[in-house]
Amino acid sequence: MLSIIRAMCKSFEYARTRTPMSTEQFFQITRFLIAGTTATLVNLIALYVFTEFVGLWYIVSIACAFFIAFGVSFTLQKFWTFIDENKENIPKQAALFFAVQIANLIVNIYAVYVLVEIFHLWYMAAQFFTLLVIAVSNFFIFKLYIFKPKRHV
Repeated sequence: MLSIIRAMCKSFEYARTRTPMSTEQFFQITRFLIAGTTATLVNLIALYVFTEFVGLWYIVSIACAFFIAFGVSFTLQKFWTFIDENKENIPKQAALFFAVQIANLIVNIYAVYVLVEIFHLWYMAAQFFTLLVIAVSNFFIFKLYIFKPKRHV
């Protein structure tokens, strides 16, 4: 698994800059994957519980699971993945993060609906694959815009 992560990181970095990846960049991507996996597991468990035990339609369950996973994701990404200890930026970062996540939620609901209703995929598998695709774009959005470190003058 570690070799897969390392290969992915190297290919992303090489494609972007054509220079070797630093150790810190490698660990940041690894932390992002671990934090994302944790938030994804929270999302999938909540989706399953809301759908199978509460009896909600899977599309409504996706929205409910989103709000639960949102808090986990924001906290882990801010404080662990991007090591941003600045608490003054939380309102602005949370608003930007929420806006990105709402856009992701819309894409997520549409993609899962298409995968389930047209391609007859199980809703949990559709959600898993959709979240994987969304995660890749999120890394760059979070790193470059939301949790971008301030440059010292």
